[in-house]
Amino acid sequence: MSADPLKISLYSQDTFDVENPNQQQIDAMVASASNINSSGFGTVVLGQWHVHPDGSIYYNDSPLDTVIQALKVIPTALKLGGSVKKVLLSFGPFGKDFQGIKDNLALFKKTIAGVQAMTNMDGLDWDLEQDYEQFTGLIVDLTQWATVSA
Repeated sequence: MSADPLKISLYSQDTFDVENPNQQQIDAMVASASNINSSGFGTVVLGQWHVHPDGSIYYNDSPLDTVIQALKVIPTALKLGGSVKKVLLSFGPFGKDFQGIKDNLALFKKTIAGVQAMTNMDGLDWDLEQDYEQFTGLIVDLTQWATVSA
């Protein structure tokens, strides 16, 4: 019995978050994406994305503006001719990440809509591992927004 790739996900952290990558680093990330694509995963979740108190968005420790060029290439490379069909950005896991989103909600939505428009991302993952009760309304709002904006 073979596994259905659409039912198998890979959570990838630190593989594609190089700040201001040069061509050699981009090529290495594309090679990693190709390896992942041929491994049988149907979905790749790129984590961890964080939102700071001022609303700035980071991919792990790298500011969004330093990784956006790679994000224009990596999702397509992940989905090119193999098993990967979906690439998601994962926000969290800390309550402070969601506080940053909540305090800067309009900016967050505008920024992420822009990221999705210029990349081949398929969606978002909310990885809230603490303070769930405090952010239930926000999670509902973000999920509804992401569903409509997708």
